Amino acid sequence: MRKKMKSVLAVALACCMLLSGCKGGKEKDSTTVTLDKNSVYQSTEFTLDSKLEGDLQDVCVGENIMYLSAYDMKELSASDATESDSEAATDTDSKEDYDEYAYESTFRLYSANQDGSGVKM
Repeated sequence: MRKKMKSVLAVALACCMLLSGCKGGKEKDSTTVTLDKNSVYQSTEFTLDSKLEGDLQDVCVGENIMYLSAYDMKELSASDATESDSEAATDTDSKEDYDEYAYESTFRLYSANQDGSGVKM
């Protein structure tokens, strides 16, 4: 009985393999895609007419204008730390330890013409 089941199963698998190799329907026409040479990545160097404050992070270019983002972080001295910063320290922290690690971060957004002129914050 087992021998007969194995042979039937082998014949069924062979038929499935034969049928899976058959291709149904017509072949599709191969289509060619033409690329627009204007949509290819190009790098362009530019010089800004003014100095940006902070480190330049991102540049986004629109149709006639580009946007630049800059980020700056500086450590505050004990005299620069505000009273609200000092109040934020927990009871376990001493005021000296907290002021030692006080930072101020600034994010700036600039706009400029695509040739780098007319920089505005």
